Amino acid sequence: MRVSEEWYQGTADAVFQNLYLLNRSGAEWFLVLSADHIYRMDYAAMLRQHIESGSDVTIACMEVPTEQAAGFSVLTTGKDLQVTGVRENTFTAESPPEQAGILWASMGVYIFSSEVLFDILHKDHLQETSTHDFRRDILPRLVETRKTCAYRFGGTSGRVTQDRYWCDIRSLDVYYEANMDLLKPNPPIDLYQPDWLIWTYQQQSPPARTVPGSSGTEGIFINSILAGGVVIAGGSVNHSILFPGVVIEDESLVEDSILFSGVRIGRNAKIRKTIIDKHVSVPDDEIIGYDIKTDRKRFTVTEKGIVIVPKAYRFSIRTEIP
Repeated sequence: MRVSEEWYQGTADAVFQNLYLLNRSGAEWFLVLSADHIYRMDYAAMLRQHIESGSDVTIACMEVPTEQAAGFSVLTTGKDLQVTGVRENTFTAESPPEQAGILWASMGVYIFSSEVLFDILHKDHLQETSTHDFRRDILPRLVETRKTCAYRFGGTSGRVTQDRYWCDIRSLDVYYEANMDLLKPNPPIDLYQPDWLIWTYQQQSPPARTVPGSSGTEGIFINSILAGGVVIAGGSVNHSILFPGVVIEDESLVEDSILFSGVRIGRNAKIRKTIIDKHVSVPDDEIIGYDIKTDRKRFTVTEKGIVIVPKAYRFSIRTEIP
């Protein structure tokens, strides 16, 4: 809120309100990214193409089948990948067969030469009819007035072995599915790729372990990802992702779920297709994910039936076990 009384009005306005930081940097080029996409990419290769082609703007794009291109901006390109047009995709899975094919879709990853970025953002700020969005307002204007080129994502350039995976986390269902993708025998994005590690914060935790519960039942996990500090004490975990410090107590069952840091699952509980946020203590004998109608009375349930238990949720005391 540096230039008006209003919060960011769009993606372009968000950058415009922070132009003082960009100007202070003295950088010649700027890379603009979205924060809710999952992919692996060597931006240096894209910048190299931007410089060598003499482009004012470079847009990273990927090939997408027509029926999967809903919600994308579609590019048309000419000689040397120069973009000649950009439009919102209007094709759907129900479109006539003759419209089927492969489209060039923008990934929302852009490189701007500094002079071009500053100029277009100032002009856009003065446009009262603009939504101040890079995709809807900025790029269509630049394609008409500046040299704009496409950069092919998943090609052979760059220092990273390409897996061509890209995901836009548009909803809780997509978030859930992206996590479940990591549990496939051959995940579409390889977290264990040694030539291009994905770095993140890792707290210092003891190793994950399984131990027998008080009943003598062994703690087990099948096809799951366990972070440091996880303890499965006589419980069973199948096809799930457990964040640091999760505890699964005796004879409990967790399936197809994501449990965030500090979650504790009590004895003999049953959890299925559920995302449980941080620091939730699930009582003994609790059942979640087996009766959606009952779950909706307490929690958010997504369109695809994933139950969401919010952070630090406190369960009411139950007088009767169903």
